[in-house]
Amino acid sequence: YSMLILERSVQGGTAAPEYYLLQIHDGTYTGPGVVYDAATKTLRDGSAAPDPEPSTDPQPAGDAPSSWAAEPVNAAIAAGIVPDALQSGYTRPATRAEFCALAVELYEAVTGTEITQRATFTDTDDLNVQKMAGLGVVLGVGDGTFNPDGTLTREQAATMLVRLAEAMGHPLPEGTASFADHASIASWAVDAVGRVQAAGLMGGVGDNTFSPQGSYTVEQSILTALRLYDLT
Repeated sequence: YSMLILERSVQGGTAAPEYYLLQIHDGTYTGPGVVYDAATKTLRDGSAAPDPEPSTDPQPAGDAPSSWAAEPVNAAIAAGIVPDALQSGYTRPATRAEFCALAVELYEAVTGTEITQRATFTDTDDLNVQKMAGLGVVLGVGDGTFNPDGTLTREQAATMLVRLAEAMGHPLPEGTASFADHASIASWAVDAVGRVQAAGLMGGVGDNTFSPQGSYTVEQSILTALRLYDLT
C-alpha cells in the first residue's frame, strides 16, 4: 500500500500520527505500529489483536457450489455469464425460466448485443423467457404456455443448448448419442442429445446413462453454459 503519515505537534506534546491511504494493493502488510489488512481495507494498531469476526449462521444448503463445480462456476461468474439471481442455490434443480435467464446472459455476452426479439406466453411475462422465445431457443409446452417454474429436464437443457448455439452462430456438430438409455430419450430431443454429447457440452450421469427426464441443477446449467462460452 501507499500511505501518507502526518504527525502534528500540539500544545503539550505530539498528537497521535494520522494515516491516509493513497493507494490500496493486494496482500497484508505488518509494519512498525500499524497493520494494513487488504481483505478489509483497514488499518489498525499492530500492537493490538484484531477484532474477532462476527459470528454468522452457516449458509443454507446449496448456497455454495459443490466442490467439483466451484472452480468452473467461479470462472463463469468472472466471465459475466451468470445472472445475479443464479449465484446461489447451486445444487437445487434449475427451472425452465432460470435456464432462459442464463441463456440470455450467455448470448448477450458472446454477441455483445441485446436481444430485441420477443415472443410471449400466456403464463409468464418473464423478459428472459420472451427473449429466448423470440430467438426460437424455447418453444413452450403447448396451448401458448411455457411452464416457467417447471423443473428443467436434461433433455430440455440439451435441446435449448443446441438452439442457443445455432442462434449465436456456432452450431454444434452432428452426433449420435451413445448412452445405454438412448431409447428413453424423447424423439424431439434425440438429435440434440447426440449433438451436446459430440460437442462435449453434456455427458452422462454414470453407468453410461443420460437420464433424459432427470432434473438439471443450477450448477450443472452454469457449467454447461461455460463450456458453450468456451466453444464460441
